[in-house]
Amino acid sequence: MWQAARQNADKAGVQAIGNSQLHPLGPDQPRPTPQQIRAQVWVAAAAGLDGLLGYSLLSAEGVLPVALELAFLQACQEVNGLTAGRPASASTFGNLLTATWLGGVSVTVDLQRSEVLKLKTRS
Repeated sequence: MWQAARQNADKAGVQAIGNSQLHPLGPDQPRPTPQQIRAQVWVAAAAGLDGLLGYSLLSAEGVLPVALELAFLQACQEVNGLTAGRPASASTFGNLLTATWLGGVSVTVDLQRSEVLKLKTRS
């Protein structure tokens, strides 16, 4: 799905901006954890998105807690500091998404557990 969105955006000459939602939604669901937020940001990078929708989840509990907002910002800084542009390759095998960027950075995300399993920084 993300590959098709990326290709369509390129053909139209527009940016691909999305929401790489990994945690369950619903009135009885807990908010995302910092680990889930980090995984969502890496999935967006692996998908080659130009931007990621970051939003506050409004619920009976109110807006997103500052700690989760900071987790989002830190994950964005991590991705921006380690990657440059789109990944050179990205593939899935079962629930695992692996992406590699030029320069040796790679990430493996477990999509079912919403967790970054492995992050290799530049060599």
